[in-house]
Amino acid sequence: MLTIRGQGFRRGARVLIGGKAQRGARLADANTLRVPVRCLKRGVLGITIVSGGRRTAEARALTVTGKGCATRKAKPKKLRKAKKKPKRR
Repeated sequence: MLTIRGQGFRRGARVLIGGKAQRGARLADANTLRVPVRCLKRGVLGITIVSGGRRTAEARALTVTGKGCATRKAKPKKLRKAKKKPKRR
């Protein structure tokens, strides 16, 4: 999840990262967009936001290092029940 902070965002805002449209951008408030991202190529990428008929672009807004891909969270392992010790008589 990528959080973008700015000013005057409106419902229905569209986000492009490295020229590719990102699905599912959500307006948290007028100053915050949350964008789910999957795989991004490594390097410095531009971000373009289209909101309320206005287009804002920042050429060198995001640096991706490492894999650049989101991974699924591992499911937590089920805990085994401890074996009861037999009672001594």
